[in-house]
Amino acid sequence: MLITHSISLFVTLGLLAPTEAASQVTPTATVRVVAVDPSGKAVEQPHILEFMNTEAARVDFQPAFAGMVGSHIPYGKYRLAVIDEVTGSVAETIVEVESAEIFMKLGLRWSGIESDGPAPNAFRGKVVGRTSSRGDSCRASGVYLRSQYDSELTVATESFDFGAVWPGLYTVECVIKGKLLHFGPVDIKWSTPPIVFRAPSVSAKNVKQKDQRR
Repeated sequence: MLITHSISLFVTLGLLAPTEAASQVTPTATVRVVAVDPSGKAVEQPHILEFMNTEAARVDFQPAFAGMVGSHIPYGKYRLAVIDEVTGSVAETIVEVESAEIFMKLGLRWSGIESDGPAPNAFRGKVVGRTSSRGDSCRASGVYLRSQYDSELTVATESFDFGAVWPGLYTVECVIKGKLLHFGPVDIKWSTPPIVFRAPSVSAKNVKQKDQRR
């Protein structure tokens, strides 16, 4: 009877030990990075400069990358730096690794442009199909660049002017009489004529209801 009890205790401990060890294993991930220019086109020769853990360890996991794919990356927060070796353009961002597969796109500026210099191209136009009022406005947001530009809508002409912006893909949101409208994406190039956005039609009943809520 004593022998049977001893064997049962040993088997129980043997089953628990691997489970406890597995629970202490740090989860890791595969990180895939695609570097694109402001138009969304993949750059020719991207290279990971840095994938630095920003927490207490401060370990650079750049050696874990084969090309643009990193393997066995522990969960955590990292600073990613990528260079286009053809143009020399560099971009940085913060990446939170918290799942087994991470995929991200990182936008780099056009070559030959200083990131802290003036933007080279005008982005202006108008919204047709709606009548604006004082205080209505629009915002342009870069799809691959972390850039945003704001403009008031000119009453009567419903025109906007974001001024000089970096070339690339943008989405535009406009607030007209309390209604949020989405446009784009639109590709702003080095020389782009004024853009015309056509707003969806709204019935008089819907407009009246909106006015009453205001």
